[in-house]
Amino acid sequence: MATYNINSELDERLRLSLANPGAFMEDLSLAYAFHQFPVLAPKKVFYVPMAERKAIPVFTTENDLNIFLSELTDFETEWELHSIIEVIELLKETDIDIIAVNPKLPQDEDTGNTAYFGTTELTKFLTHYTDILNTLFSPENQSASKMEKYYLIPAFVSESERIFPNLVAQDEQEYLPLFDNLDSLSKWYDEPYFSQPFKENNGQVLFLTIHELLHPEDVTNRFENASGITINPLDDLEHYQDTMSTWGELSD
Repeated sequence: MATYNINSELDERLRLSLANPGAFMEDLSLAYAFHQFPVLAPKKVFYVPMAERKAIPVFTTENDLNIFLSELTDFETEWELHSIIEVIELLKETDIDIIAVNPKLPQDEDTGNTAYFGTTELTKFLTHYTDILNTLFSPENQSASKMEKYYLIPAFVSESERIFPNLVAQDEQEYLPLFDNLDSLSKWYDEPYFSQPFKENNGQVLFLTIHELLHPEDVTNRFENASGITINPLDDLEHYQDTMSTWGELSD
């Protein structure tokens, strides 16, 4: 019988993120899960040494905690459920700067859910995706005009340019897909025909308004043969034409 009421969803999302490094949806889901579900953390702060740095161990499953404890001798502490945000805040008063999630010893099997986060890097990670979620779902963005609303936009990004994957309509015209919510993006992202080349070539999801898309700063946006944009194109395939706007129809 489990001792702690720990939700398995955080561990599942951690595994997906680690198995798909840099993937937008997986990282966004992990950031959301870190806010929603607690980790097992020591009641009394302690650290394990890591290459001249200090790490606090936390766990997303009770089994991983038990594996960790089985390797220790003459050691006792209580464990509590805390959000990762609470752990980060707690460490600000210490010189511990790494959060070891499900740490393993060299002889232990890697089960795909072990990660070592610097507190500064993890804070930046959480802030980045939290800002996206807060902006996306804010009342101001929900009521914004088409040109000023923020969209999730798949792209291939280099230092000097961004290339956008297009969708081909029945008339053979190409349109650049934009998404104003996560469910609509997921329909595209979860369809291998669209997303496999995107994932294999390290595609990124940008967070831009149409105005910013059309008027980029310090970078070139390449729309290739696109005739315009399509917003949430996979939501209603029978009326997909209603989602499209040509470049000439977009004015700001």
